[in-house]
Amino acid sequence: AGELSDFLFGTSRNSLKSASELLKDIQQGNCFYCLKPLKGNAEVDHFIPFTKYNNDLGHNFVLAHRACNNNKRDYLAAPEHRDNWQEQNLVLNEANITNELSPYFLCDSKRAAHVANWAYDIAEKNGNKFWLASKDVFV
Repeated sequence: AGELSDFLFGTSRNSLKSASELLKDIQQGNCFYCLKPLKGNAEVDHFIPFTKYNNDLGHNFVLAHRACNNNKRDYLAAPEHRDNWQEQNLVLNEANITNELSPYFLCDSKRAAHVANWAYDIAEKNGNKFWLASKDVFV
């Protein structure tokens, strides 16, 4: 019943801060997108934007500089970012993310993969551009 309610009405947005330390460790203190060191201006980003799928899935989070996160906005990241996200969150750290974040968020790596596949399929069919880097770099 909870999943139907979440689908119909969205979920309450849990504090994304609870994912910050784990992501910082996984990403070795670097921004997911630009790979430069994070220095206090890090934000948890929904890899598949919240506007496209409005549930907080633990495997959908990455840590990014505030500027990178703001530049990406509600765009889908470029395919190379997607490949890195899949490797980081769905392969190498799937169990770690599930164990650490399941008290705070729904952690379902298969659902995260399905949501990503769906979002990228729709974007490709519609000819959408993907965000690559900085403010206006799209592919």
